[in-house]
Amino acid sequence: MSSLPEDMNASTAPDSSTDRDAARPPDDMMGQDLADSVDLDAAPDMIADSSPDRDQGKDMHMEPTDPDAWRLPEGYFTPSRMEMVISHPRPNTPDWAYSRNAYPGLAWETPIVVQGGAWPFKYEVVSNGGAEGLKIGEVLDRQEVDGFTIHSRAEDYGILSWDDPQPGSYEVEVRVTDQELATTSITFNLQVGTQGWVFVDAEQGDDATADGTIDKPFKTLEAMHRDDSESTHFANHRIYLAGVVPMDGNRPNGNLRIDPGATPAVWVGWPGREAVLEAYEGKFVLDAPDFYMANLEHRHHEDYFPDDGSFLHMFTIFPNNARFTMHDVDITRFQGKGVNTGLGNSSVMMFTRGDNPHVCIVNNRISGPSGIFTSSYSLFESVFENNSWSNAKFDVVDGSVPAILYIKEGANERVTLRG
Repeated sequence: MSSLPEDMNASTAPDSSTDRDAARPPDDMMGQDLADSVDLDAAPDMIADSSPDRDQGKDMHMEPTDPDAWRLPEGYFTPSRMEMVISHPRPNTPDWAYSRNAYPGLAWETPIVVQGGAWPFKYEVVSNGGAEGLKIGEVLDRQEVDGFTIHSRAEDYGILSWDDPQPGSYEVEVRVTDQELATTSITFNLQVGTQGWVFVDAEQGDDATADGTIDKPFKTLEAMHRDDSESTHFANHRIYLAGVVPMDGNRPNGNLRIDPGATPAVWVGWPGREAVLEAYEGKFVLDAPDFYMANLEHRHHEDYFPDDGSFLHMFTIFPNNARFTMHDVDITRFQGKGVNTGLGNSSVMMFTRGDNPHVCIVNNRISGPSGIFTSSYSLFESVFENNSWSNAKFDVVDGSVPAILYIKEGANERVTLRG
């Protein structure tokens, strides 16, 4: 007998009356709040019926007592309802994306995120391209307890990692197999070098003399965007953070706007160091694709209170920002209160109207003061997997507002919820 979390794949058809090409709201504004116009009775339709609705056409014969088998007995997993597609990493990402770059000698990892399929999966490194030491957590752990087979995730399950990257260029191929023996794979180039990285160390950095290298890290983010001409110098770079770093904005209202060809879109905790990105005011405003945040704590300062009369979010994602990934992030203090009390729109992440495909929110932890985790007008081909809430206090408008995934209206389709 087996016990494991149910894989829930949700799919809703787009509203034919929704204009995906509607003009983008003004800078940092979300437009009208639509909490009162959303048919909340339709929310259960986001989770499809768990009963099989088609002939799988697979040979699933297996001895359930086989201790070496990674596949589950038939009936102990949810059959696939969407084609299995790797949402992260993607084949069409730019050369500067985090999934394609590592720094020599610093531990590197990135999740392999799969939309659809029949979970749990088996992950395999088909070819490391010469990257000796590259590895992945292949299958769920199995433990026999009182006649039951208990399946659980190890920390490395589905995580592609390299403890000691060596300089060079490596073509890597990863394959994923699901319970129905369907497979999908991704091949990409992993570049290990020192170019394109910026280091910020709040404890040992020095803005006056630093150049942002690993040996001369900046102390604050302000050093990267003192003025417009300097901020573009770090376009398409990847930021490593250490210590408690104030989230200095590049806009007068404190917002940190990620613009194409200007502000870096990759924000990662320095391997082996504790990293906290703490916002005193403002938020991330995304107007560029391939945003990546991982391996750090993100929180509002205890006195965070923007007084701009707008909605409160940690991330505002404007239309057509493909490939938004958040992995292994601790959201510990979200001050979704103040000017926003009662609006029902206070969320850690807000996806506005338009196309926002390949959103991957995986392996994150939320605690402390909080609000709605994700509010959305448009999510496409996206995955929410293995996120957890502990000692979290949700401040929402009332009991009718979903606190985790709030589909406000519009087109949301091909979304996988798992674990």
